[in-house]
Amino acid sequence: MTYVRGTKKNIFLTIWLALPFLFLIGIVVGIFAAYSNGPIMAARPVGEGAGDTGGANALGEWLAGHDPDQIERLKRDIREGRLVDPLDWAVGVSLRLTPQPEKDPPRCVLLWSGEGSRVPIGVRPLEPIGDGRVGLVLSKADIDMIYAEGRPGAGLYLADEPDARPDGDRLLDAAGAVLTELNLPPVDAGLAVQGEPIPVAIMLPQDSGNVP
Repeated sequence: MTYVRGTKKNIFLTIWLALPFLFLIGIVVGIFAAYSNGPIMAARPVGEGAGDTGGANALGEWLAGHDPDQIERLKRDIREGRLVDPLDWAVGVSLRLTPQPEKDPPRCVLLWSGEGSRVPIGVRPLEPIGDGRVGLVLSKADIDMIYAEGRPGAGLYLADEPDARPDGDRLLDAAGAVLTELNLPPVDAGLAVQGEPIPVAIMLPQDSGNVP
């Protein structure tokens, strides 16, 4: 049997120890080569930093049950001025809620700054505005106060009474039912009038929390 000794032995040992690292480098080079020929993920980049992290953002939206293409279309329409994000409107919003026909409308909207906040930061009563709808006006200061900290759960919540208690990133009423959060969709730019609150029409869903 012939044994490798001296310099040759050191060379063979070095190559053997380096094989795992060379294999890993090959994998990394292959990934970059594949990416240079086209995006690995077919989903359109979504969100801030879409050129670099948009693929991850799109995947997150998909896992959350949303359509990342639809979300990107909405964001593009906002950027190009066809839609307006009501949270960015300088004068505030005018909510116009259409309750379920067979149920009484909710009585108020709770303003909550999200998880970690012990109580809602404000209560705004809903008033009849005709055609069975209820509504209220929220100033830009109200909107900014709600979302200033960027906490999970921050938003507007439908309620029958102002009494509510937090449970993580949710609000519960006195009976322990989860209150319905109001998500404000983008608004057609043609409905926006400078100097006036932007109108936001919302059809309340069939499973609108504890609304009677």
